Amino acid sequence: MSRFGLLKHRAKLQEQYLWTQVDFKSEGKDDLSNKALKAATKLKGCGQFLIFRNYYTIDQVKLEKFHVCGQHLLCPMCAGIRAARSMKRYLDRIHELMRQNPRLKPVLITLTVKNGEDLEERYNHLTSSFRTLLSRYRDYKKKGLGV
Repeated sequence: MSRFGLLKHRAKLQEQYLWTQVDFKSEGKDDLSNKALKAATKLKGCGQFLIFRNYYTIDQVKLEKFHVCGQHLLCPMCAGIRAARSMKRYLDRIHELMRQNPRLKPVLITLTVKNGEDLEERYNHLTSSFRTLLSRYRDYKKKGLGV
């Protein structure tokens, strides 16, 4: 349950940032300001309604009902719930891999690029970018520097 508190806190920080992007003097003429206002308003109500249920037979507390804004690309609360659903789909596979190699740590990562003409070129770009990210992470773990 504490993870939902952390996600709600992050959503509040995101909401506060979006309110700084709203220009109230433009009177609805600025498109970017209107988008920020709409997103901040949706984020304000995100996660206000969470109902948990205690399953005594399996000794677990699970989230049963909730109200979210649905902006998973912008809202940490929605992104966290969406990530949990994705992890649930692959949980058996993850446990099998963890059993085979206990040193592994599961990470959910989404790499996003614009659509392009050549799919192979985009795939190669994503693969090389991911390898660069991993090598920088390994360097950071070794030396304490990420560059």
